[in-house]
Amino acid sequence: MKKAHFISVAILAAGVLIATECYRISLTSPPPAGYLAYCDTAIAAGKPCLTEVEKNLIESQDSLSKWLLGLAYTTLGGMLILRVKNWRSTQVTSALPMIACALLVLSLFGAFLFQIGIVFTLSNGPLYHLDTGVVWVPLLTQFWSLVGALALLALWLYGPRRGIRIALLFAAAASSPHFAQAAGIEQCAQQWQETHGFTADAKLAATQAQLVELLAKRAEVAIPSSCDFTDSVLDRVRFAAREVKHSRSASALAEYTDSLVEELQTNAVSPEEITNALVRGLKFWEAPSALVILRASRTKDATIDTMSCMTPCTVRIGPGAHKIQASDAGKIIYSCPVNVKADAVLRIDVEAGRCPQ
Repeated sequence: MKKAHFISVAILAAGVLIATECYRISLTSPPPAGYLAYCDTAIAAGKPCLTEVEKNLIESQDSLSKWLLGLAYTTLGGMLILRVKNWRSTQVTSALPMIACALLVLSLFGAFLFQIGIVFTLSNGPLYHLDTGVVWVPLLTQFWSLVGALALLALWLYGPRRGIRIALLFAAAASSPHFAQAAGIEQCAQQWQETHGFTADAKLAATQAQLVELLAKRAEVAIPSSCDFTDSVLDRVRFAAREVKHSRSASALAEYTDSLVEELQTNAVSPEEITNALVRGLKFWEAPSALVILRASRTKDATIDTMSCMTPCTVRIGPGAHKIQASDAGKIIYSCPVNVKADAVLRIDVEAGRCPQ
């Protein structure tokens, strides 16, 4: 029993020291590329630096931390009750439950570091620490300490085979909300490549996901869970890449996507017109609007009012009257006026020639 106590205290002490040192090192980390790149300009103009996207990020991180904190408190409370009810039993004070309790306390320490990090960053700055280890070290400490504690408790209560299964299921369920959005955008980009005739390219998908996130920050809109948002951005970028590079190749698209990412990261004041147009288009996603999805068996040029794309493409437009056209080799093959209502979804095959009712 004394050996179990010694091991648990040693693990707790080592975890606290490592988490604290990583947190301390994070305080001197340089700004991450592209994050809050426009803050200096905004502050100089006397405007708030945090956009709605950053505020939503803080709220999401805080909710995750509180959820992990509540689970750690509940589990540790259950262990204390179990110890009181079985105070004569040596099983409760064996190695596995004692180490699990140490990890639960370490998870609580991670929650404390997280709150300190948020308060410190918002009160003293610099605000780019909202995307550095000042926030992520405490969150990861919370999460993995809790997962480790629950894994050990599962092994102790249910035996090795069933315990490992339960621990793996919990880890998958607990981590999926945390990484869902970042992974989701990249997955949407990969699906977009497949549906638009490009060979799957993980590097390009990662760059496209980065572009979508940067544009959403600039537009101050939250990224929806569906792929329509990502599709609409990449469709506009694809059309612009063809116009600028005079090519439909994947290499031309990759080069142009890289240039847009670089522009958003380095030029915070006066972005080019295509970037401004992309940002303006994203504003529709948080206002009453309709979704238009244009399809064709082969690639066609399409326009909705003044917005251009190549089929297949997804465009978000405001409610009211619009004109949709499609052309093939310069010849108009589809032209139709539409009057759309908010939240409507129009799926149009431009080769069928029918106007939506």
